[in-house]
Amino acid sequence: MEEMDFKNMMQQSKLEIQFPDFEEQVMTQIKKKEANRRSVWKNLKMSWLFLFIGAFLGIFVTQFLTDIQLPFIGEKSKLVLLIAEIFIVLVVASQFDSLLRFTIKKRDKL
Repeated sequence: MEEMDFKNMMQQSKLEIQFPDFEEQVMTQIKKKEANRRSVWKNLKMSWLFLFIGAFLGIFVTQFLTDIQLPFIGEKSKLVLLIAEIFIVLVVASQFDSLLRFTIKKRDKL
């Protein structure tokens, strides 16, 4: 008798899932988040690589331009070169700062 009561009670407590594909949806969301996280790290690595390439290219271009005299500018070629160097340094420094902050923020979220 007690066994039947227990069996009935267990059948009544059975939980029915209203959404049969709930588990699939959850797993799909987890896979998407993981793929997104990997994509962010891949793009972050590429950003660092291109930042360094751009910085070295900027240094190379400014050093190359110091050897070339620009006849149409005349004596002001040194001033133009100085302005270009300052601009390159400001752009690289601001991008380095932004990239560093983003990297730290993403690393802390893990």
